[in-house]
Amino acid sequence: MSEPSTRTPALKSNLQKGLFPYLNAYWDTWYAGATTERKKSVNQMVMLHVANHIIKARQIVVRNSKRLKEIDSKRQELTRELETAAGLSLSLDSGAQGRDKRKLKSKKKRKKTKESIARQVEEKVVGIVCKDQGFTRPRVLIMLPMKNSAFEIVNLLLRLLPEQQKKQVHKRKRFKDEFGPAPEDKPDLIRGADWNATFHGNSEDNFKFGVALHRGSVKLFTDFYNSDIIFASPLGLRTITGPLEAAGSKSSEYDFLSSIEVLVMMQADIFSMQNWEHVKVVLGFLNRKPFEIRDTDFSRVRDWNLAGQSGLFRQTIVVSRHMTLDIASMFGSRSKLPNISPRMRIRPKYGNGAISRVVPPVRQIFQRIECESLTDSYDKRFEYFTQDILPRITNRFGEEGRCLIMIPSYFDFVKIRNYLKKNRHSFANCCEYTQVREQSRARQLFYHGEVQYLLTTERFTFYKRLKLRGARHILFYAPPENPAFYHEAVNLLNPTSSGASAWGDNVCVTLFTKYDALRIVRLVGETRAQRLIGHVGRNIDKGNRGTFMFISDSK
Repeated sequence: MSEPSTRTPALKSNLQKGLFPYLNAYWDTWYAGATTERKKSVNQMVMLHVANHIIKARQIVVRNSKRLKEIDSKRQELTRELETAAGLSLSLDSGAQGRDKRKLKSKKKRKKTKESIARQVEEKVVGIVCKDQGFTRPRVLIMLPMKNSAFEIVNLLLRLLPEQQKKQVHKRKRFKDEFGPAPEDKPDLIRGADWNATFHGNSEDNFKFGVALHRGSVKLFTDFYNSDIIFASPLGLRTITGPLEAAGSKSSEYDFLSSIEVLVMMQADIFSMQNWEHVKVVLGFLNRKPFEIRDTDFSRVRDWNLAGQSGLFRQTIVVSRHMTLDIASMFGSRSKLPNISPRMRIRPKYGNGAISRVVPPVRQIFQRIECESLTDSYDKRFEYFTQDILPRITNRFGEEGRCLIMIPSYFDFVKIRNYLKKNRHSFANCCEYTQVREQSRARQLFYHGEVQYLLTTERFTFYKRLKLRGARHILFYAPPENPAFYHEAVNLLNPTSSGASAWGDNVCVTLFTKYDALRIVRLVGETRAQRLIGHVGRNIDKGNRGTFMFISDSK
């Protein structure tokens, strides 16, 4: 186990200097603060580590190959000398074969002579054991959510490589054409800087390609088994590996993942918005023994690879904008990340949180829901919503009672939609699967007061980032993962006169449980989050139902 070194190279920022010791010691590292401002610095440090790992590994392989070749040459030369002295070299001449056999008298004696020569060679030429490879060539897997991310990271890698390493870059034009932005791409001013930072350029999420580093060149789009680094999205890998149930069959291709030494997950929080199941499947295929052997020199395969323990020596680096429950579950699991080295979680401190960016004078209510387990929290949340929240805002139907309901999970969205439909509530909905035409119709109905509720999902907000106007109140069924979604939605609330609805003036209600602690801290800040979550598990006064209210002041 390697300890972090306090010595750091000439790094540019304090952030890089802080990350370097853990990356260089091959600790599993999760940095959960890669905002737009910090992302460039973090990416540089991670890719510098990747480049360093690949170059050093290649140098070891080349050096060992040279040593083995020299030893093999010495053995061959000494063998020829001893065979000549023993008269065996005559056997190479077909014309002298008869005379050679008469000298040795019998094949048995000739065999013993060869064995004796082999022993003498082994005694005089000491061999070496070079365990420097895995079953397959790829050493690093970098998972990214979209092609625009891959375009940035590969270009960053090329800039970081030594000049003599990148004298020629093969297929660079193809890479630019397939992964780079189109000439006509321009920032979307309506959706804002945060959306543009994520979706600028090519936002396709199905891709995979290999990169090979050679002595004086870099080759892009190489075959996986001839690559040093694999760049791919979770979906792109899933199309090759198939489900975990297919492991060990010809329909599943995963041998190229058998010897991964460094796993990097960039912008990992976006994976949850896409499909986290793809990530779980890819992790399940990592570092398995290959189903088919391909040109493997077993004399140079490391012992832990042969023993099926590759995962114990695989470093995992996770970079995300913030901490999520999906990543936390993965990072805390020894079955998914079995590395024997320590683990380091790094996240920035949140001061006042997203509520400090709310401009209009809005009552912001955070309602804690008590529950015994994560599974129990889903039922308790739905029960509170249907029995407490809905009755309070449906006693008056009209323009002033319009409420936007934002739901993080699509499954909860379907559950609530079905409940409202069954009980004949007036509502419209916009989710990631709603057609564009239906989205426009739902927004218009809500804006003009023809429906009382507008249901939407966090994924819809993430991908579309449309301004859903017309709401007098907002209900967050659970705290949003991205804190920007909170203050952006609240700042769009339309003003209303006091007492015009069941709640009175504009109100934003957020339902949360103790399992939403990671999200809550981003909304209200470190100190307030301790108050909101800190009472969980203690004896709570029956009069205190875990309700917390903050009032923003626009003055």
